[in-house]
Amino acid sequence: MMNVTKKWHQNISGLPSLRVLRHSYNSFSGAIPENLIGHSTLQGLDLPHNQLSGKIRVGPLGSCRALVSLRLSDNFMVDRIPAEIGNCRSLRFLLLDGNILEGYIPGEIGRLSELRVVDISRNSLTDRIPVAIGNYKKLCVLILTNVVDGA
Repeated sequence: MMNVTKKWHQNISGLPSLRVLRHSYNSFSGAIPENLIGHSTLQGLDLPHNQLSGKIRVGPLGSCRALVSLRLSDNFMVDRIPAEIGNCRSLRFLLLDGNILEGYIPGEIGRLSELRVVDISRNSLTDRIPVAIGNYKKLCVLILTNVVDGA
């Protein structure tokens, strides 16, 4: 079987009516196009099990208000979970497990009161787990395996 690596077309974030983008197990590589996470109409970004790399970049304040599901599991995303993730107030599913994320879990994650499922396991996250995570009334699943609490 031939292993084909696919690259993103950089204009994909320019599709004005894009609601859901699902590309699981497709060997996509490289960075997620800028402004895709933050596309004004995007409700679901489901890209697990690819070869995506680079930072998770969230668009400007309020631009990700429609985003309900962000699933980037089992890729090669690096750096930190961006503080701007707290601007995605409709987010219910946050799955960033199995990447190379490091540093702290941003306190801004406490603004995401609609969260139901959070999996940030299998990364290199350290430092304190934000207290606000304990206040989520709708949270059903919280997976923090291999997250080191620096408290």
